[in-house]
Amino acid sequence: QGASGRARLNAGAETSKRSSGGGRGGGGDRRYGSSGKPNFFKTLRQKPWLVPAEQPLQLVFFRKVFVRLMNVKTLQDAGADNPDEDIPLMIVQRSFARLCRLLRDDRLFDAKRYDLNGDGSAGWWEFLAMWKQEKLCMRLSPMERVYLTLEDPQSSRLGWLTSLFVFVVILVSAGSFVLSTMPVFHDPPSCPS
Repeated sequence: QGASGRARLNAGAETSKRSSGGGRGGGGDRRYGSSGKPNFFKTLRQKPWLVPAEQPLQLVFFRKVFVRLMNVKTLQDAGADNPDEDIPLMIVQRSFARLCRLLRDDRLFDAKRYDLNGDGSAGWWEFLAMWKQEKLCMRLSPMERVYLTLEDPQSSRLGWLTSLFVFVVILVSAGSFVLSTMPVFHDPPSCPS
């Protein structure tokens, strides 16, 4: 019965995928073509021309902060009888106050607003609520924006064009060097006198 139950679940998942435009290839996500592969030009059109002055902090960053705080808390709770999966609000408050100071953000952060279950600590879901509601952003200086344009071709359309230009210049340079080694280009042909 276990194998037939799994087969029914898989068949149901396939049916729901097909009906909803499923996965990558269906009618769901416009960035993907009918083959299920990303459509490069549609993705490129969605990027801004210049690197934005403000970059939102990604969820991955918040996950790393949460894991790091959990590791610190675990070291503090090494002698405790019952270490739990949550971080005390005092540690969360202190960490986010430091983060706001680093980001030069003047907002007053109150960790108590995110204590959803009222136990005086914050778990991953409370961190997720902080990320959604606070919308913390990094403010980039003009020089940082220029650096990202030249360094990361996926940061903006101009970054992609710059990367393409550098690639073409390298190809032309290498081709010119190879052509310059051919004997045809060494001595001009002698003219009959």
